[in-house]
Amino acid sequence: MTELEELGLLKMDFLGLRNLTVIRDAKDLIKYNYNKEINFSNSNYDDKLVYEVLV
Repeated sequence: MTELEELGLLKMDFLGLRNLTVIRDAKDLIKYNYNKEINFSNSNYDDKLVYEVLV
């Protein structure tokens, strides 16, 4: 990436954009099917149970 910037080229992260689209679509489906609004700004990222499930 650094080399591209040094050459003055633009690096675009299409995979990141695709992931954001998937997250948005999932939020929309949850709202539609369960009438629940997901707001990541209000999420608790220090929840130990979440980390236990992932490990």
